[in-house]
Amino acid sequence: MIVVFGGRRTSGDRGDFPVAHVDYVEERVRRLLTGLQPAHLIGSAAAGSDLIFLRAALELGIPATVVLAGDQSTFAEKSVADQPGWKSVFDRILASRRITVQETDPARSDDETYRAVNTQIVTTALAMKDSQAGTQILGVLVSAGGTNHTEDLAEELRGNSIDVLRVDPSIDRNDTPLAFVAMPFGNKLDPDRPHENYQSNATWERLLFPALTDAGYRAVRADSNPQPAVIDAQMIRDLLRADLVVADLATLNPNVLWELGVRHTAQRRGTMVIHSRYAPIPFDLKGISIRLYERAMEAITDRQVLDGLREFRQALTAIAEHRSDLAHTDSPVHSTVPTLRVTGLPAADSRNVDLTEMVNVAHDLSDIPGLVRAAEAAKNADIAQHNRAALQLKAAVLIEKARPAAALTILEPLAIDDKHHDNERLQQTYVHALVRAERRPEDLEAAGERLADLNRRHPGSAETLGLIGSVAKVRATQHLGTGRNALRELRRAANAYQQGFLLVPTDYYPGVNAVTLLRVLAGHAVHSETADRDRTATLRLLPVVRFMAERASATDIWAQATLAELALQEHLLGNLPLGRATDLYASAAAEATEQQRTSMARQLQMLLAWGDQAEVINPLLEVIT
Repeated sequence: MIVVFGGRRTSGDRGDFPVAHVDYVEERVRRLLTGLQPAHLIGSAAAGSDLIFLRAALELGIPATVVLAGDQSTFAEKSVADQPGWKSVFDRILASRRITVQETDPARSDDETYRAVNTQIVTTALAMKDSQAGTQILGVLVSAGGTNHTEDLAEELRGNSIDVLRVDPSIDRNDTPLAFVAMPFGNKLDPDRPHENYQSNATWERLLFPALTDAGYRAVRADSNPQPAVIDAQMIRDLLRADLVVADLATLNPNVLWELGVRHTAQRRGTMVIHSRYAPIPFDLKGISIRLYERAMEAITDRQVLDGLREFRQALTAIAEHRSDLAHTDSPVHSTVPTLRVTGLPAADSRNVDLTEMVNVAHDLSDIPGLVRAAEAAKNADIAQHNRAALQLKAAVLIEKARPAAALTILEPLAIDDKHHDNERLQQTYVHALVRAERRPEDLEAAGERLADLNRRHPGSAETLGLIGSVAKVRATQHLGTGRNALRELRRAANAYQQGFLLVPTDYYPGVNAVTLLRVLAGHAVHSETADRDRTATLRLLPVVRFMAERASATDIWAQATLAELALQEHLLGNLPLGRATDLYASAAAEATEQQRTSMARQLQMLLAWGDQAEVINPLLEVIT
């Protein structure tokens, strides 16, 4: 996708784009670009909106083409330097190698000049689209309408059949109408395709957040909070009070259906129900208006984004038109019982709202420092202790993926306070951070005991079994050469991984670890019967794990790394040339983050420690690093 951007310059303390609204505009722009995932941006570089787009593009690694009225120095003097604080931003951005600058000859008047720039922006986008088959163009403008150069760009885009999204810079966060979204989160098993994962977040990131922002809403959603009491309380308030509630029926998530029932009971109007076309509509809901959108299980294409945004715009426009019509209802409950009245709405607690949204926004932006700040703010907030702990844990769950040591400072006191290990998610996250932060051996021993107790109190958790395997695997390697029984720990790890994979066979992570460790155990077995048994188990399990990894998304780096590790095990078993593993590791590493490459390397280093041939493992480490 190509995004053509533009927007208003800041307008001082008042006007269409007050300086006080810059942070809120920047937050929405960055969330839009994060979700839409454009391959290229095209626009200008005036102070205010243009530089907000370009700053977000650089932070997200998106290349951009900038069209200037006149040469760079003249443009900076006329369109940047007159606004305090923007000139240094302009200089830094245009110095980036990711930015391509096109300078235009100034026309006789400013209006003619800026219209010529707009024309060149759109012409450049169309030429780029023509050179790349299947590419789509979307306009994203920071403007509330009116008559100005940004609206000229909007007209130019519409004249070329290019859709336009808007970010309204004239209102701040507190004055923006609230749209609450009830939907599944993350990767979910689809009820009609029980062996396939549905990538739920794509609908939020690529369709709902853009459509609701364009319609002028502040879009929020409930979250898979690890300690749901605080979120449930806030969620109910939002369901009752929100200007709009959107319910996505994808995967027929029971929480979403329950939330939809609450909303239909609470409000006569202001509810939009959506569902993907690929899945059947539940019989009991066929009597209500449902907006359908196109998408696949794993992703939403650029073409589907544009089609979905048009569909949702029509629905949101219709809802806005009925807002003041007291006779209108979109609730089957109120249609059936027109005399129903709901009173006594709970008072809002803005402290919880602000902190929850602070965490959610930082999550959507992959802003780890922002999450750390949110956790610190929750720790010091004047709110109920259980709410404070829930918000801290919610932030820590997200921080742990990138900075386990930082997450530990939040998680450790919470985990210690949970003396009876009642909070399964908290204890799992704490132990996972311990393992990844590579703490002392005595910490891992305590983590193993904690997990054993957790497994007794909450049996049947594949997550807990996987963590038992992770801890035992690290401890086994630590015990090598110390005289302690490293093989016993390795056996414990392999058994836990096997049990976890049997519980959730679609999760290839415990499966590949079981394959690898069983193969290592076969090579270190004292008795031939044990070696034969481990080798046989390895050969039986390996194709099943490979099948599950192959069914994952082609963009899933962990799935690609799993296939590489399985190819390596097949080579070490004598069944496959090493070149296949080398190619797969290279492919996975090329798209992986530094953290993902480190994790892949750590697994290979573990194999070196257990005696696998350096001439096999070292070239793979070189490919990864």
